[in-house]
Amino acid sequence: ILIVRQLVQIDSDINQLNAKTPEVGVGEGLQGAWKDFMREERDAMANILDAQMMLFFEYLQTNLMNTAKDDTERRCQQQQLVSAMMTIFKDVILNTHKVKCVQ
Repeated sequence: ILIVRQLVQIDSDINQLNAKTPEVGVGEGLQGAWKDFMREERDAMANILDAQMMLFFEYLQTNLMNTAKDDTERRCQQQQLVSAMMTIFKDVILNTHKVKCVQ
């Protein structure tokens, strides 16, 4: 749950960066520089978010699904995984009102 909470927080931070605007009275040159800076920050955070999500899903795929010795153990692991993912969905994903796009 903590990993998914961190992913949602990064997504929320990206959304907040998108909402920031330069102060009134700033010249056009500075506004362009501000927009470039904010775009670079947003892109960097989005890349971090994407990389962390890929690591999370790779972990699930390699460590949770391939360790079963037989069908019964595999089904038990799958049930545990579904239960854990449903808990994450209920406790974290449904509460993402500050996030523009939930991956």
